[in-house]
Amino acid sequence: MKEIEMKLLKLIIRNSKYLVDENKIHDEMELIEDFGMDSISCIQLTVDIEKEFKISFDDQHLNIEMIKTYGKLKNYILSKIQS
Repeated sequence: MKEIEMKLLKLIIRNSKYLVDENKIHDEMELIEDFGMDSISCIQLTVDIEKEFKISFDDQHLNIEMIKTYGKLKNYILSKIQS
């Protein structure tokens, strides 16, 4: 699980508009508010995640609520990998 989290953190930081200390990232951090992402960077992040983890987002999960926080996104990825 730590390996997955580290890969996800790198993808988020790469797509972030803000300089973020990865040691201070926690589950409640919001992609838009705390990382400065916009719709384009969120789309790029989902594409990067699909490539990196070899998963596909279900259409019903491609909404801002699903990827609103780091924790929600992390848990979704873990559930896709474990299924």
